[in-house]
Amino acid sequence: MGSVSVFQKLKHRHIGYPLLPSLQAGYLYRSLRCTGRWEYDAASSSPYGSIFGLEFSPQGDVVVAACEKTSILILDPYTHCCVKAVNQAHSDCVNCVRFLDNRTFLTCSDDTSLAIWDIRRMDEKVNTLNGHNNWVKSIQYSHKERLLVTTGFDDTIRVWETDKFAEGCVTGQIAMHCKYITRLKLTPDAKKMVVSTSVGFLFVIHELSLQSLEVLFSWCFSVDW
Repeated sequence: MGSVSVFQKLKHRHIGYPLLPSLQAGYLYRSLRCTGRWEYDAASSSPYGSIFGLEFSPQGDVVVAACEKTSILILDPYTHCCVKAVNQAHSDCVNCVRFLDNRTFLTCSDDTSLAIWDIRRMDEKVNTLNGHNNWVKSIQYSHKERLLVTTGFDDTIRVWETDKFAEGCVTGQIAMHCKYITRLKLTPDAKKMVVSTSVGFLFVIHELSLQSLEVLFSWCFSVDW
């Protein structure tokens, strides 16, 4: 193969050429290295279990971790220190974290609820959102429409109006029913949505409008995967 550039080597790997020693990941990615790590104190009486999700704040100065054993952790990415641990953030596994702005974020849990948090006051939740009736697995936020969108193992996608969070009790509106939905992801401009299912299908919704999702995709009620 002679002397080739890194980009050519990556292309060779992509199209299935056998890997030569010079193409090993250690060579291609040798500039990537661990600069630090955080681990909870093994002697702690409240270990947090597996980390199910991570999210940086928009400014990148805070990382929030969603943990298996009902906890969320606030981490400083510069010092690698755990700034705050909330040991009973939910009553079951915490699955996902999503920031709305630099100080407000949400978590979702297998206890079927979502919780709103203020990074400046972590002693208690700002609010609890109820609506799903099974495990809640993902949260996405459309800045364009100022809407939150979530998936649960109750086969629904729900949409929440963030402008109503200050009013207290908020119940997400069902935007879509579809069997076996697990998680979803919005593109940064919120014009497309990718939805995954537990039966191995992915589907992509183009020209997305969360407000009209139920109307556009009412066929999903009868889809036989």
